[in-house]
Amino acid sequence: MHLHVASAYSLRYGAARPEALARRAAELGLETLALTDRDGLYGAVRHVRACRDAGVRPVLGADLALGPGPGGGEERAVVLAAGRAGWASLCRLVTAAHAGERGRPVASRELVGEHADGLVVLLGPWSDVGRAVAARRPDLAARRLAAWRATAECALEIVDHHDVGDGHRAARMLALARSEGVPAVLGNAVRYLEPADHPVAQVLDVTRRLVPLHRRHLDDRTGHAYLKSEERMRRTAALSCGAEEADALVAATRALAERCVLDPGRDLGMDEVHLPETGADPYGRLAARCAEGLAARGLDRSAEAARRLDHELGIIARKGLAAYFLTVADAAGLIRSRGIRCAIRGSGAGSLVNHLLGISDLDPLRHDLVMERFLADSRPGLPDIDLDVESARRLEAYRALFDRYGADATACVSMMETYRARSAIRDVGNAVGLPPQEIDAIAKAFPHIRARQIRAALADLPELRQSNLGQGQLEVVFRIAERLDGLPRHIAMHPCGVLLSNATLRDRTPVEQSALGFPMSQFDKDDVEAMGLLKLDVIGVRMQSAMAHAVAEVERAGGGRIDLEAVPRDDPSTFGLIRTSRTLGCFQIESPGQRELIGRLQPRDLDDLVIDISLFRPGPVASDMVTPYLDSREGLRAPAYPHPDLEPVLRESLGVIVFHEQVLRVIDVFTGCGLSDAEAARRSLASEEGQAVVGAWFREHALRRGYDEASVERVWRMLTAFGSFGFCKAHAASFALPTYQSAWLKRHHPAAFFAGVLTHDPGMYPKRAILDDARHYGVPILPLDVNRSTADWHVEPVSQGGAVAGPANAGPSGDAGGGGAPSGAAALAHGIRVALNEVKGISEAEVGRIVEERPYRSLTDFWRRARVSRPIVERLVLAGGFDALYDAVSASPSGSSSPPPPTGRAEATR
Repeated sequence: MHLHVASAYSLRYGAARPEALARRAAELGLETLALTDRDGLYGAVRHVRACRDAGVRPVLGADLALGPGPGGGEERAVVLAAGRAGWASLCRLVTAAHAGERGRPVASRELVGEHADGLVVLLGPWSDVGRAVAARRPDLAARRLAAWRATAECALEIVDHHDVGDGHRAARMLALARSEGVPAVLGNAVRYLEPADHPVAQVLDVTRRLVPLHRRHLDDRTGHAYLKSEERMRRTAALSCGAEEADALVAATRALAERCVLDPGRDLGMDEVHLPETGADPYGRLAARCAEGLAARGLDRSAEAARRLDHELGIIARKGLAAYFLTVADAAGLIRSRGIRCAIRGSGAGSLVNHLLGISDLDPLRHDLVMERFLADSRPGLPDIDLDVESARRLEAYRALFDRYGADATACVSMMETYRARSAIRDVGNAVGLPPQEIDAIAKAFPHIRARQIRAALADLPELRQSNLGQGQLEVVFRIAERLDGLPRHIAMHPCGVLLSNATLRDRTPVEQSALGFPMSQFDKDDVEAMGLLKLDVIGVRMQSAMAHAVAEVERAGGGRIDLEAVPRDDPSTFGLIRTSRTLGCFQIESPGQRELIGRLQPRDLDDLVIDISLFRPGPVASDMVTPYLDSREGLRAPAYPHPDLEPVLRESLGVIVFHEQVLRVIDVFTGCGLSDAEAARRSLASEEGQAVVGAWFREHALRRGYDEASVERVWRMLTAFGSFGFCKAHAASFALPTYQSAWLKRHHPAAFFAGVLTHDPGMYPKRAILDDARHYGVPILPLDVNRSTADWHVEPVSQGGAVAGPANAGPSGDAGGGGAPSGAAALAHGIRVALNEVKGISEAEVGRIVEERPYRSLTDFWRRARVSRPIVERLVLAGGFDALYDAVSASPSGSSSPPPPTGRAEATR
């Protein structure tokens, strides 16, 4: 029956997570529980789900700031939603409150009135009415209450935290309610679970306000803002209002709570899927698009493709997801139409429908991928399609989606940054008044761990044990810091999630502005999926930007236009390069461990790259899946199959379970359950409880199909050992394609490839290592030049570029596959010019002016026209940016004297 409760999603105010509040409410025997977080609905979906799990009925609302009051201090009011209309009004009201300055949401009585349908306003001690009552101005309180009643349905909230004056104020609030004929309800302004959590709330108060820990800065001075039982609430009300009124308050509170209980499906729409409008008969349009795709992909005469398409369309029809696939296809096509590279990743690559719609360039039939790993009748919720785009143009892709679907139907997904060890120590240290330098030193002494691990780290890590940090007053700091573990600290925009919905989106989620200016849902990725909203992950990948840059450089340098999606995928020289393990800069295969694995595996086609990418994962490596496979591949041992019936399933990986898709097929072979139920079983293998349930089911069905107990146990051991470690083959295949494409560029257009890698820095190595590799491949490095360098690294004919920065030695010729570096005149035809952006501290505006004003005749001319700061000019000189200019004019009588020799070049560039 609590109607005013703040969770930890009231940022730096509440101290309990929604799940803990719901469990505690159930323990106290409460039938209903509201969540009214401050200035947002960040925890609303979690609250509804937690209440469902705990057997408590949910109520939702928001505690909204109304701006500063006449006498100072912030006025607030609680708004509760009643029914579907109330939830829609609440979402739109919270969105409107965030429409002003970012991070300073403010509502007003008039704004509440504009969204009053289905809302009930609770006016408590922090409202303008409550402040007038506290000031002993009943006339003013009555006028303010009348203004609220003319705006929306209202009730007065009676709160007594046993602070000085609380009891008298509560009695006067009740008297006002009775005299004006307004309902009065009982509240406790809950912000933590138990009295022992009071110190955490105090730290949050001063941290939020950036003030020292002192009584005058605290919202809660008594420790009574915890979740109380109904009987304790009744006793508190009886002390201030009398026993008879206490009973009436409890009854009125229960009645309002009953009225405001929200049904997740009926009121919030959590049982529905809310997709963009795609016109009439979306399934018919999807089938027609797929038929066109069969012809375009050359699969219209394939009986296998026709059977697979019928199967996939059947699943899509049963789940009502035709509009989903049409929307994602439209989004992918829209992004590509802007000239932005876009590729699929993840299990979605296993769908033939995605291939035929143009979402994916991978043929799932060619790679033997399974649709059910992506979408199955047994798989709840929406499928998940992720798109990799150029990182440098990710926001441009976002803007394209917002332009297409409209701001009212589109929003970014948010995420919560939570307290970890260092941030918790900093905030608690500031609260208790430790010196800033000391706080910084203490926080940095800890590794990046969870806050709850602070004292364990003090005991376990030798460097922390020897520091004696756990002694004295710091012990209190650490104890409080641990209790902040996992509490939300601030909200941020999710790095890739975009919601695509319809005109009802703002009725289902509140929206606020992100730091980048995009509308952002207050729900995170898990919440939006629970709400049935389509989340499209548009992931910025720097390798995609590097390849796009390389392709553009090839065309600019006169090498023609390259369509990377159309290049042959069986090029011997490309695989020859890969087998040399000289793969620095190549997507997915450049790390030392990967290069070692490639050296042993010796890939010769895309299927080998899929295996390689799948094997080099923490799970397969930790469970030693790599050695048995390589031993069999190298002929050191014969492939061992756990049962002859599984040889067709495991032949590609030589008897080792590597892929999730193989787990599905193994389960299907032994149980006959079908791939849909096999996928449900595979998902359950991740937990011990799931393994116990699935294990009993697997044994029963396998024995019933005639398999002997020894074989069943042997196969089950393999499933439990490898099932949770395996990798999705569709994901590996979707990564294998850009891996191959990056290697193809490195083999055939090395200068452009290295220009892309150095510009967008997609890998793990410092640029000096990439430059050394470029020289190994015979690519000259042309020095910085104010008359030739641009913002980014670019390809330039050596005949035009003058001196070469360092040796340009051609590398070895490679193996028989032609995978080595080019040599001779071809190797020296094009070099790469150092970018102006490599100058330390240079701004985008300065780079723009340098390029716009050139050519320059002298340093004096440059200084006068480029208008660049003196430190940048000095760095340009030290980095050799004027060397070519003065070499060219040194013979002229009018030429300026040469600048100092270019010493200190490393310090002048990044």
